[in-house]
Amino acid sequence: MKKLLKPAMVVLAVIAAAALPSCAEEKVEPLFAPTLESMEEHFQMLQWYKDAKFGIFTHWGLQCQPESGDWYARNMYYRGHWHFNHHKEKYGAGPQSEDAGVVLRDQGFNEGQGKPATSEDLRFTTKNGKLYVFTLLIPKPGAPIIVTDLDAPVKNVRLFGSEKPVKWTCENNVLTITAPDADPNLKIALCYEVEFEQK
Repeated sequence: MKKLLKPAMVVLAVIAAAALPSCAEEKVEPLFAPTLESMEEHFQMLQWYKDAKFGIFTHWGLQCQPESGDWYARNMYYRGHWHFNHHKEKYGAGPQSEDAGVVLRDQGFNEGQGKPATSEDLRFTTKNGKLYVFTLLIPKPGAPIIVTDLDAPVKNVRLFGSEKPVKWTCENNVLTITAPDADPNLKIALCYEVEFEQK
């Protein structure tokens, strides 16, 4: 039986080897090039995927902007890493302290280069018709937080992390929020939710 097995295996190996060159000779041009333009031009959602009831979660966060993978958000803190160098060159030196004497070494950025952040520096985002206003630092109690160029009347302003009512006025599309008194729950930054009147 063993004597018959060896010749049969040799014959199968020769047949398989003869088939390989014909497969290798066929050149198939790829449909996609490794560019966003190619994706936009050629990508079509497959019907079976549209019909499927199987959920797949893909996270598209801020790390997608530099198009450098999910580890970008981690590696941009490591001095010498190319993500760090790219981030510093494209977006700046990183977070600063309001007090120039305080060095934020744990952040991994080149502190002290550029203008320090202040409580007047605001960032914005929107969701479900609401505006979210973030202060980069805690402003002094009673300090004005000013948001300009609003395109709708303000209905209400709420401060996350606080049950106290927010003091605010809105005139001529300019929202002025009065910073709250010191609160041990509000330690790093403030986030206000601005709700607008329905048009």
